[in-house]
Amino acid sequence: MIEEKCFRLLNELTALFQNKHMPIPEVLNKMTSLLPSGWQCPDTIAARIIYDGMEFTTANYVAGPLKQSAEFMSGGNRCSIEVAYVGESSNKSPGPFLPEEERLINHIAAILKLYLDSRKGTEVLIKSEQNLKLLTANVPAIIFKGYLDWSVDLFDDKVEEITGYPREVFDSRQLKWSDILVEEDAKSFKEIFARALKSRTACVREFRIKTREGEIKWIQDRSSIVFHEDGKVESIDGIFFDITERKQVEENLRESQRMLQLVMDTIPVRVFWKDLNLNYLGCNHPFALDAGLKSPEEIIGRNDFDLGWLEQAELYRSDDRSVMQTGCPKLGYEEPQTMPDGGRIWLRTNKVPLFDAEGRIKGVLGTYEDITKSREMEEMLRASESKYRIVADNTNDWEYWVSAEGRFLYTSPSCRRITGYQAREFEADTDLLCRIVHQDDLAKFEEHLNQDQTTAAQSQLEFRIIHRDGRIRWIGHVCQAVFDSDGRFAGRRGSNRDITERKHTEQALQESTEKLKLFAYSVAHDLKSPAIGIYGLTNRLNKVARDILDERCRTYCDQILKASEHIASLVDKINVYIATKEAPLSLEAVNIGEVFQMLQDEFSARLNIRQIDWIKPDTAVEIRADRLYMLRVFRNFLDNSLKYGGERLTKIWTGYEASEDFHIFSFSDNGKGFQEGDSEKIFEAFQRDKTSRGIEGAGLGLTIVKEIAEQHGGRVWVERKEDGITFFFSISKYLHGRSTPGGPSSISVRQ
Repeated sequence: MIEEKCFRLLNELTALFQNKHMPIPEVLNKMTSLLPSGWQCPDTIAARIIYDGMEFTTANYVAGPLKQSAEFMSGGNRCSIEVAYVGESSNKSPGPFLPEEERLINHIAAILKLYLDSRKGTEVLIKSEQNLKLLTANVPAIIFKGYLDWSVDLFDDKVEEITGYPREVFDSRQLKWSDILVEEDAKSFKEIFARALKSRTACVREFRIKTREGEIKWIQDRSSIVFHEDGKVESIDGIFFDITERKQVEENLRESQRMLQLVMDTIPVRVFWKDLNLNYLGCNHPFALDAGLKSPEEIIGRNDFDLGWLEQAELYRSDDRSVMQTGCPKLGYEEPQTMPDGGRIWLRTNKVPLFDAEGRIKGVLGTYEDITKSREMEEMLRASESKYRIVADNTNDWEYWVSAEGRFLYTSPSCRRITGYQAREFEADTDLLCRIVHQDDLAKFEEHLNQDQTTAAQSQLEFRIIHRDGRIRWIGHVCQAVFDSDGRFAGRRGSNRDITERKHTEQALQESTEKLKLFAYSVAHDLKSPAIGIYGLTNRLNKVARDILDERCRTYCDQILKASEHIASLVDKINVYIATKEAPLSLEAVNIGEVFQMLQDEFSARLNIRQIDWIKPDTAVEIRADRLYMLRVFRNFLDNSLKYGGERLTKIWTGYEASEDFHIFSFSDNGKGFQEGDSEKIFEAFQRDKTSRGIEGAGLGLTIVKEIAEQHGGRVWVERKEDGITFFFSISKYLHGRSTPGGPSSISVRQ
């Protein structure tokens, strides 16, 4: 009977131990509840199992002297099995344990040890597998096993994220690694593997693949070659990474470095940097050439004693040490340098400390520019200055010389008389002149200072300054750019003259002119009104009493009428002349063909009656001018031909031609012309040719034409021919803007 119980218990425990997924604590708890069933009196038996600090007991367990136990070690943990008798005689006898039961507990302990040992190994394996899966899932790399035929086994589904192909197409050999490798990279891929195979070392390869979507990606693989016992290659095991972003960053960095090097090699400044030991770490190409080297790479590791400026080496190094020790830059100082050919140049140098990421000084960075020629020019200017200083110092005008950098190299003493400030004040403070310029004139003065520095043309400007005593003074300024022998801008020579009295005189003259103009308008008005009155009264007398007047009186009336008409016409002409000089231009695009058509309509009756042909240009001409003034000019020319051409006038020609800067119109006729010597006087006010006697006119028409031409940046002139005369009238092509009251001075004309 006891053997049957023991056998049944062992079977149940064996079945329990076969459940590999049940946690060990749960297995031990169930085992504890099964143990009493293997003894002859299970109701009086209690059981306890202790393992890895855990205790499992039956509900009736009570510690006592009547017990069986077995102990063993498993996986570094102590395990004990105890079966106790809890019946009535538990304190009186050794207990009801049979020999079979003594052996049973030892069998159970042996089986449990085998189970725990096996479970420990299995758990370690499972844990290792879990860790491997976790590592594979989270590491930014893919584990692979490759073969010589380019096939590959992959252990991560992330391969699809990189290649676009699912893992299965590689594992099933539908796709090999060579199928996605960029062809240009295959050669280096094989060469690296061949070297690793020969040396039996690991290899690192970087190459490109083409993804399923056609995108190119960069891959890095790190692998080791696995060999059979016979020395043949079994596999290539390793991992690979997507390094596309890193490659892009590297390319961007290289491009940035190339651009930086290009900039440093192109700028007309020498650049260099040294370490704490004053050995060169690098330089730009111009610096290398100054040092007698072919490329910047040759200077790395050298010091100043190794280069062509041995004579100044200690001077340079002393400055370097000072900058690094104090941490303070040294800027804009001048020093000499000996060249490899033995010549000497002058430098303007800047040096600043170099800092690492922690803010510690790690070296020195320097730049310099060759100022030899500008220094020589300044020396020449100083030498030349001594020759002319006596003259300049005693001139009434304020003479000065400004360098290309804006420093006053010379200022004559007259500046004190004109501005109230001494020469040394301007030479010490380059901004002083701008500060004393009147605020309303400062913008145009600064624009003048920033004008073109490529031409030696003289420029002029008038502006106001505030004298030291607070008075406003007018300055007449003339300056001219100066260039060295190589044509480089070397400064500006200027002269300032106090024109305050002249400006006051001009203002007084302007006021006098305005008064005279008002007087002229008043006289013209006062002259015209009586003339109109005389005309009206005489005309009325002529109509009412003409029949009772004798011939002489009627003649007097006619003469009075003509004289009064002439006076009124003369006043109108004077008003037109004054208006022409004072009225602003209104510039617009003018179609000359339309102007000629208006005149054709206006003069058609006179032309037809006298059977005169007016020949006009065939081509369309459009200019920028004042439309009303153009109509007035061309009407005057046409009217002059009809008035003064005489009986032989049969043709009038109007021509047009364009030069680089002007529109040029011509008016010719085959009339009687004018006498020699009248070609200049004809454009003066109230001047009339002798041939015009008896012909109505005031002698202001051509004067008005001349004024209009000058306002349009052109001129008017006349040429006499055997069969007539030709007037020429030109207009600038470069009129800009719209004039304002004040006349032509407000119109911009390119000369």
